[in-house]
Amino acid sequence: MDTTPKNRKNKHLNAFECYKLEGLLKSKVSVLEIA
Repeated sequence: MDTTPKNRKNKHLNAFECYKLEGLLKSKVSVLEIA
């Protein structure tokens, strides 16, 4: 298992990207429900 600082940083970034994408999807869904 590779536990280099760079690898750990990449994993954190990917989690953050997923969080942002999920937020975008939720906001789009709420906009569609309101419209």
